[in-house]
Amino acid sequence: AVAPSGHAERSLAARTQEHRSAKTAIARLAAEYLPSSGGSIVIDAGSTTAQLVARMPVSTLTGRGALSVYTDSAPIAAELASANTSQLYLFGGMVRGITGALVGSNTVDTIRKTRVDVAFIGTNGISAERGLTTPDPAEAAVKSAMVASARKVVVLADESKYSVDHVVQFASLGSVDVLVGNAPPPSSLASALDTADVEVVFP
Repeated sequence: AVAPSGHAERSLAARTQEHRSAKTAIARLAAEYLPSSGGSIVIDAGSTTAQLVARMPVSTLTGRGALSVYTDSAPIAAELASANTSQLYLFGGMVRGITGALVGSNTVDTIRKTRVDVAFIGTNGISAERGLTTPDPAEAAVKSAMVASARKVVVLADESKYSVDHVVQFASLGSVDVLVGNAPPPSSLASALDTADVEVVFP
């Protein structure tokens, strides 16, 4: 059981308007972890990962040597499709309206059969005690599968997510390679990240 956190799940539209400058800064830093020509990535649904997509160089998305891009996000897939992304794959499933994420057993099964170079993952909370958490079990299952599918896991989280716990854990800190934030984590979380050998990056 987890005590109520007071952090009700907000819609993607609402979250897109929150902490915009922080998310922009995070996206710019996270773009440094895009793999080289011909690599593969999975991009999680979310407002911060959407900022990363908006800042991906066109040269990485189209033509010879374009990245293979996988996502569970209907809005992100639509944006990438409008950019004429050469190698774009949208995981099938039921669209969860509040986030635009595709979820369900088919989604999870497909992700489990996929292996990518880098996963860019959003989170509703990250804490020393419980790692990465989110309010919804269906989205947690998809996020967990994405983390397991990647050779490198890059988590994008602004400081409003630090030391926050939601109901469902989807990954431990030990599953994360890089945390990209907009500010240094508080001491307890920073210590746990260091123990888990997570690279922490912020402006």
